[in-house]
Amino acid sequence: MHDALVANPDEPILLNNKTVALVRLKRYSDADVAAKRLRSNLNTTEPEPTTLATLGLLDFSKGNVSGGRNCYAMAAEKARKLGLPDLEFRVRAHWLYEEANAGVLSQDIFAQIVALMDDAASKAWIRPTSVETWNALKARASISNFVAHADTTSQIPFLLFDK
Repeated sequence: MHDALVANPDEPILLNNKTVALVRLKRYSDADVAAKRLRSNLNTTEPEPTTLATLGLLDFSKGNVSGGRNCYAMAAEKARKLGLPDLEFRVRAHWLYEEANAGVLSQDIFAQIVALMDDAASKAWIRPTSVETWNALKARASISNFVAHADTTSQIPFLLFDK
């Protein structure tokens, strides 16, 4: 990836993938540097849903739940406006996983969202690979991360997932 970025230093897909990889490796300061370059592209182009979701992932990983929610919400809405229900589904799957890992959801809210996502996963326009991703993320969400009460400040728009 490094060689590809040397040749194409502002390529959004490469910067996006690098940012995700660095977050997953818990190299947050390096991820911030990559994300800064990714964000600089937002000034000149309309942000793609995947870019917004990656910025949400980075915010969640650094404990910025509000920023993460904002980015994921914009990513889901952008995918919806572009008529990409499968991408919207994947954005929401990753968003829910980050919410669960942040420890800000009650089990009840999580269960409600899982039911909506499971229903959406059965729709014809959701690709099998997206359903596999959803099932893997759902299985990895640790029960120990749930809080004993609902986070009433979040107003998580999962409940608005269109059928």
